[in-house]
Amino acid sequence: MNTTINSSIIGQLEQAENFPGCWKSELVPIPLFDNLKLNITFIGFNPVSDKKFISEADEAIRQFLSLGNSYRFEISKEIVENYIDSLAREESTDSEHYSRKIQNEKEIWNYVHPIEIIVTRRPTHIRDMYIIVACECEWEKEYGLQLVFKHGKKLTRVSEQDGHVTESDAYNLNDNEE
Repeated sequence: MNTTINSSIIGQLEQAENFPGCWKSELVPIPLFDNLKLNITFIGFNPVSDKKFISEADEAIRQFLSLGNSYRFEISKEIVENYIDSLAREESTDSEHYSRKIQNEKEIWNYVHPIEIIVTRRPTHIRDMYIIVACECEWEKEYGLQLVFKHGKKLTRVSEQDGHVTESDAYNLNDNEE
């Protein structure tokens, strides 16, 4: 079986040795994060059984790579909400948390560190393509942060890194309950 595939947007991806459904690109500049270079990984892709994956992934990646700093600043509020919710769940009154008060929503990005881009399908009967930005962040050191973009176009979920692309999947809800 071939151990590389080609994306018309990001070039060649190499299959992970021990994970046959995982394909990783070289570093790609990501405009949303000031052209920070990150690997883009296809997860859950079988070239034999999913002939449309690459073309649909390419479209999602194309959409995602068209998002720039202005969109990142537009979504700052959602990231701040995650930060505030995380502090509310925190049982300790550790003063370190209070020293990180955010004066301006855009400042939240000083505490968010993207580490990888993942492209995957929703593992349900609704097989939409999603892009997950896996991040480290200052307020959730154990689980990190994930930013989920449906079809690469729009932020649809901010959560700890749980691998779920929708709240319905994460909490076993019907899609219409979301």
